[in-house]
Amino acid sequence: MPPQMADRAEAIGIKKANTDFWTMFALAVLAGAFIGAGAMFATVVTADAAGKLSYGVARLLGGIVFAVGLILVVVAGAELFTGNNLIVMAWANRKVSTGRLLRNWAIVYVGNLVGSVANAILIFLGRQYTFGSGAVGLQVLNTAASKTSLNFVQALALGIICNALVCMAVWLCYSARSTTDKILSIIFPISAFVAGGFEHSIANMYFSRHADVSGSRVTVNRRQGAGRCAMKLNNVLQAIDGKLITKEADLELEVQMGCGADLMSDVLAFTHADTLLLTGLTNPQVVRTADMAGIRAIVFVRGKLPPSETIALAEDKGIPLLASKYTLYETCGKLYRAGMPSCGLFEHSVRRWEQYFEGKS
Repeated sequence: MPPQMADRAEAIGIKKANTDFWTMFALAVLAGAFIGAGAMFATVVTADAAGKLSYGVARLLGGIVFAVGLILVVVAGAELFTGNNLIVMAWANRKVSTGRLLRNWAIVYVGNLVGSVANAILIFLGRQYTFGSGAVGLQVLNTAASKTSLNFVQALALGIICNALVCMAVWLCYSARSTTDKILSIIFPISAFVAGGFEHSIANMYFSRHADVSGSRVTVNRRQGAGRCAMKLNNVLQAIDGKLITKEADLELEVQMGCGADLMSDVLAFTHADTLLLTGLTNPQVVRTADMAGIRAIVFVRGKLPPSETIALAEDKGIPLLASKYTLYETCGKLYRAGMPSCGLFEHSVRRWEQYFEGKS
């Protein structure tokens, strides 16, 4: 069977490499939309799963439903960049030129981008981010935040492993004799890469764009539930005996409440807009997360000072940075005593907390 599968992979690679531009591009757009559909499905299934399911089970369920994306690609005959990497088999046997190989990858990659972004925009227009009392929107933001926090080497390594599993799924399909065979061949490798936390470049196009367009609306929804007890930044500095790090910050800027956290997924999940973030993390991702969540200002605790790139990014985003010599616990206590309320939790998180303890009683 493997030799026949290799022959089939080579024949399909030759066919893909010689497809005309518009057909190839149209099929690539469809593939991007299909992968976006799988990502959307996984987002809905795993939204609000934290605290109810173990990490592994939640990831596994997300992987199983995400597989619908590649199932649609393979069964419908669309062109997916990650799967088309298998064209190298025909190239290695000199059946496809290097020019044809790179042409296919370039056209398909751009088409995948168009399809995934278009899908994200349509889903945004459908206001899916409001479903589940906002849980779906929060899941999108959390997913995008975790992906953008990866460094280059980590992202590259996770992407290579993911692509190997995607190619394995497509390779197994070359032995299929029916649609059912193809579906079963796809589910397990795809579930493995999602459960393992690996990075799919085309799915990430969907997640990043969906987070971009949905983030501001989720922030607006948070603002509607926020308290109205405000504290100006100059009062914050006085309460914590702090120092201002960024230049030309507006000390008359008001913050509605405070949140102390070092886990950025918690910041996205449990803060309202116009919040003051207190954290011990000083990397640029803190500023990016704050910008996404609508946070007004950041206080670095424990006497820690951010690197120059963090300060430059904060100044570019217009987010004031403050410093406190006290621990996170002490700094939060000083602000709470001065009258600043806690950021609290979202309504669905409160319900989850109540249901858990009601079940214990």
